[in-house]
Amino acid sequence: MYGTVGKFKIKEGMAETAIKDMDREEIGEGYIGHLMYQMDNDSNEFIFAVVFESKEAYHANAKRPETHQEFEKMMQYVDGEIHWNDGEIVFHRGLES
Repeated sequence: MYGTVGKFKIKEGMAETAIKDMDREEIGEGYIGHLMYQMDNDSNEFIFAVVFESKEAYHANAKRPETHQEFEKMMQYVDGEIHWNDGEIVFHRGLES
């Protein structure tokens, strides 16, 4: 399995709307799931993880025009930059590929 972890801030007062929009996002083939954490110490700060069955599926999804459109839509809510960290998932419990 392969995926990315991102950390970002949402603009003040936009968290609920951003979460609803992100929940409607369509993701390509090989997608397994994702998690999104809202930080206790700053309710506008989030960390999310997206999981794909393989590195190839992850990169194929990244090249889809729909993925870029969803990213642009998400960026309207983001305050600053998203800090991305891609990598191979070497341990998991409860995720099925």
